[in-house]
Amino acid sequence: ETMNSHKVVINDLCLYEKISKFFFTKGNKIDIINSGREKYKKLFDDLEKAKQSIFIEYYIIRNDKIGNRLQDLLIKKAQEGLEVYLICDYIGSFSIKKSYMNKLLGAGVKARYFRTTKFGRRGQINFRNHRKLVIIDSQIIYTGGMNLAEDYEKDSWRDTHLRIQGPMGPSLQFTYLLDYKWAKSKLDPLPKLDFSKHDEHGGGYEALAVASGPADDKETCLLYYLNLIN
Repeated sequence: ETMNSHKVVINDLCLYEKISKFFFTKGNKIDIINSGREKYKKLFDDLEKAKQSIFIEYYIIRNDKIGNRLQDLLIKKAQEGLEVYLICDYIGSFSIKKSYMNKLLGAGVKARYFRTTKFGRRGQINFRNHRKLVIIDSQIIYTGGMNLAEDYEKDSWRDTHLRIQGPMGPSLQFTYLLDYKWAKSKLDPLPKLDFSKHDEHGGGYEALAVASGPADDKETCLLYYLNLIN
């Protein structure tokens, strides 16, 4: 009976990996963040300390003090010689003006919109990318539920975000590459991400990245939840 129960667990784990197309990893250091103030403090501190590269992707970047702070910092880092990339959803980040993106581009930031009308697709209002993902120096990763806007600093706003270091990193880096491939122009080369810097942390978590987006060929998260319910 014990052996059969182990087989069920192993089969479930293998199915989750097949659905996500990634692998379970151990030794991940994961900090859980529940407030916007805490997230922004840690995020901007890590961005300030970046030495090599910054990769950012958000559904919403608002034209407010948080969005403007991000713009100033990305420009500063690009001028320091770092590789700086930004993806934001065309509808979710509609409040930022074209001049916002142009200022970033002029400073050397590779800023791109995630658009619906790609490769001849017709416009679809629900074809959106809600990803929130930051990769700093190919070592520190932020992901979760909070976008970049002042609203998340309010005491009444409750959401969850993660700061991750460890072997799960390459899965999330690969996810960013797929999204940038969609957002970029045909002649724009893919960013160079270092997949070798994600060491195990003693006593860390076992974790699996499950990425789901509008351009996927399968309903990844739906399949994952249906299997959990089953």
